[in-house]
Amino acid sequence: MGTVYILGAGASFFAGFPLGKQLLPFLRSELAANSHRKDRFTDLAKYTLSFIEKVKDAVPGRRVLDNGEPDLEFILSLADRINENQYDEGTDSSTLIDDLDATINKIDLSIWDLSRVSLGFRMLVAEAFQSKSLEFLNKKFRSKDENLNAISGEWTDLVSPGDVLITFNWDLVNEILLLRANKWSYQGGYGMPGHSNEALGESPVMILKLHGSCNWALRHEQDQSLYIDYKALFFDQMTAEEDPAPVGSSADFGSSLIVPSYLKDPSSVSILRGVWESAGDALRRANNIIVLGYSLPDADLHSQKLFRKAIRQNTSLASIGLVLGTNSESYERWGALCSDCRKAPARTQLNFESFIAAH
Repeated sequence: MGTVYILGAGASFFAGFPLGKQLLPFLRSELAANSHRKDRFTDLAKYTLSFIEKVKDAVPGRRVLDNGEPDLEFILSLADRINENQYDEGTDSSTLIDDLDATINKIDLSIWDLSRVSLGFRMLVAEAFQSKSLEFLNKKFRSKDENLNAISGEWTDLVSPGDVLITFNWDLVNEILLLRANKWSYQGGYGMPGHSNEALGESPVMILKLHGSCNWALRHEQDQSLYIDYKALFFDQMTAEEDPAPVGSSADFGSSLIVPSYLKDPSSVSILRGVWESAGDALRRANNIIVLGYSLPDADLHSQKLFRKAIRQNTSLASIGLVLGTNSESYERWGALCSDCRKAPARTQLNFESFIAAH
């Protein structure tokens, strides 16, 4: 098998998407841009951001990012801690649980409807990332932004048929670029069946989105097929068929397939389980693994567990490359995870753009 790329927010930054510490300002900006709307979206989005503002002062210092904003996934984990009291007993999650409990003990969360908070967050993310993806689409193919075109071209040249992209990003950057390079198709390219009767087909490159996507929708949590929102808008080269009646954003039905919680196991969602299994299989068979902009947060327990087990089981791995800029803590986390792997990870003190330009 070829190369498996593990992508974090740093791999979409060039396209105008936020890094983790910029996510909350990004969502605030999206809500402000839609302030004229008087509908369920704005009501839920305002409710969610009000909750975040109320809670953020109670968040432990180590859950506050270097720009003073709280870790949103930590805040969204509060609902799972209260409602489900769930976490993996077999993982080192004690610090996370202690921090969640300390936050819960500081404030009265009973006055908040946490299911509304979670739904509002997913709706806001879906709207914001769809909007920014459309902006990227228009800018990339209808303007002469030389820097954007160069980075996009270098990236799509680097990715080869047989490669797999494992991503935690909700945006559509890779789908948009690889589709136009004839290296990706939604029929088979997401690693899960779509809702229509079309044959699953094959895609030269797989895009496995472990935390969901801004264009994925379910009518019911245990659906075995995926609804793709705005297919004609983003992927018009894929099909000549008209889109089905709109199903709304992925936040409107069952499980949104946007997973914002450290405690929530994405593989517990029936349709995502296959995506996680495919990611594990790809990591076990990869010749090369390259991490681009994914810092492996301490609290992201489920991905740590998946990566650790799969990489250790890989008997043919030739190299592991870490492309994480100058983030020393991220390199240390990956080094610890790969401490007893057959190949020690190689550090590249480059960001995403510099790395692909060099290759």
